[in-house]
Amino acid sequence: MDAALRLPDDFLSDKSQDYYLFRSILADIDGVDMVKDFPSDYMHICCLGVMKKLLHHWLNRETVYHLISHDTLDEFTRRLLLIRRFIPNDCAPMKILSSAKTCYKYNTFAIHLMRHFVSESVKLYGGHFITFNVHCLIHLPLDVLRFDPLDYFSCFPFENFLYLLKRLIRNSSNPLAQLVKRLSELSNCPSIPSSLHFSLVPIVSRPHENGPLLEGLDHFEQFQTLIYKSWRITIRPTNNIVQLELDDKSTAVVAIENIIRGEAEEDGGERYVAFPLLMENKIE
Repeated sequence: MDAALRLPDDFLSDKSQDYYLFRSILADIDGVDMVKDFPSDYMHICCLGVMKKLLHHWLNRETVYHLISHDTLDEFTRRLLLIRRFIPNDCAPMKILSSAKTCYKYNTFAIHLMRHFVSESVKLYGGHFITFNVHCLIHLPLDVLRFDPLDYFSCFPFENFLYLLKRLIRNSSNPLAQLVKRLSELSNCPSIPSSLHFSLVPIVSRPHENGPLLEGLDHFEQFQTLIYKSWRITIRPTNNIVQLELDDKSTAVVAIENIIRGEAEEDGGERYVAFPLLMENKIE
C-alpha cells in the first residue's frame, strides 16, 4: 500500500513485464499515459467487487475465517438496528468521490478513508482479503482528480444501455442482425408503441398505509422508496433530504414525508408524487 506509484516509462520497460502479457498498441500513441490515462471503474471495483466480497465473508459462514457465535451475531445485529436511523445508506469515501462539490475539496480525506479501510480489512479478514479490487480502492481518489467525479468515468451508463439492447434480442440466433434491425425500426418508425422505446420508468417499493396524504388523494398507493434514473428517494430519515428548485428559481431543502402512486385524471397515466415538508418547519 505504501509502494511508489508506477511511472509510464517504468510500465513500458523490462521492469514491469510481470504485470502484462504483451505490449499494447495503445502505447504507441503519442501522449497516451499507460498508467494515468486508464482509470479504475468503481462499478466493477466497488459495487461488484469489494461489496460482493464483503457480503460473501459476512454471510457465507463455511468460508469465513473469523467466525463469530450466533449470540454475538444477534447482539451485533441488535446494536446496528439501534443506530440504523442515524446512518445514511452511502459509503462516506464513495459519496465524497461521487459529488462534484466534494470530490476535490475532500479528496485527501477520501484517500485517508480508503487507506484506512484497506489496512483494517487485513486485520479483520486476513491478508487473503486484499485482492486487486481492494487494492484499487486507494487509487480511486487520484483517478477522480484526473477525470472528475466517479460517475463521469464509470461503466454504469454502458451497462444500463447494454440492458436495453439485450431486451431487443429475442433469441440466440443472429443477435447482431436482430439488434441492427430493431434499432433501425426504433429510429425510423416514430409510431412504434412507446413500450419499445428506451425509457426509464419510476420504480416504487415497500408499500405502507401510514400517510400523510393530501385531500382527494386517499385512493393513491403509498410507498417508502422511489427510484428514478440515478435518484433513490426514501421517506426514511437521513435518506429523505432533497433540494428542490422552486418556480422563482430559488431552492429549498425539504424532507420527503411520503411517496404515492396513482392514476392521473387528465391523461389516465400513472402519476408519482413525493410529499415534501420544508426543513424549516421540521427544525425547532
